[in-house]
Amino acid sequence: MKYNIDKKFGMWRYMKSPMNRFVFGFANFLLSIMPKRLKSKDLIITKLRLKNCNIYFITPKKESNNTLMYFHGGAFCFKGGPNHFKNIKEYARKTSVTIVYADYHMAYQSDEEICVKECFEAYNYILLYSQVLGINTDNIGFAGDSAGGYISLSVINECFKRKIKLPKYQMLIYPVVSKNKEFKSIKEFTDTPMWNSKLNKRMWEIYANGKFTFDPLIDDISFMPPTYIEVCEFDCLHDEGVELSKRLCSLNIDNTLNETYKTMHGYDVCFKHPIVVKSFEERINFIKRFHK
Repeated sequence: MKYNIDKKFGMWRYMKSPMNRFVFGFANFLLSIMPKRLKSKDLIITKLRLKNCNIYFITPKKESNNTLMYFHGGAFCFKGGPNHFKNIKEYARKTSVTIVYADYHMAYQSDEEICVKECFEAYNYILLYSQVLGINTDNIGFAGDSAGGYISLSVINECFKRKIKLPKYQMLIYPVVSKNKEFKSIKEFTDTPMWNSKLNKRMWEIYANGKFTFDPLIDDISFMPPTYIEVCEFDCLHDEGVELSKRLCSLNIDNTLNETYKTMHGYDVCFKHPIVVKSFEERINFIKRFHK
């Protein structure tokens, strides 16, 4: 094994996925019919179909007075998988928040920034109709993994520009942050499992047909809320996550950087791995800070 990734991650240490329209279509077909395993004795699951996307609400049966909006990863091109739903159910159980999960269209289906556009519209919708939906948005937070991290940052940017209520916090898991190609991790990790800089380059070529309107490492982010950032040791996105943390610090914005070791992008697919268990504790503790 070229990289010192923990052996307990098993076959995931070797997983790589090509980035082309055939793979997108086939994978998303499978993901759409794959059981999401949402049924649970302690959670209430509802689905709302909006004009452009679907929203899932995962609500603990015991009292839930807070809300976390979740943007799934997948290179802007893959639908959320069973691991995403497994993770958000854990957040709902451990923090007693209602999870609002945005099931947005994929980037290859549009020349616009459709992922950000639809997630912003979904957020605006729940703000407008929170009483009807029976959810509390007074203390709402955002969370996203990988490409979902960039969506979180971008939706907050859109909210600020349009003077719409900002979330109280955001949690970014191994996030996509910038198109910058000069980071050491981008240059070094060209063949890492799960995700690498070659796939990352292809992702940005597809995203909004190569357009890129918001870079959190260059543009104004002085309005960002307290932020949790988690990065992986063997991930081409490692350095941009660290750089985002540094920039937030320079702006005196509260942020927590959790650097994980012997890990690769998407490592939390191994739900019971000790490193994953520890990271979940960090994530849960961060969310609980805002929902006491």
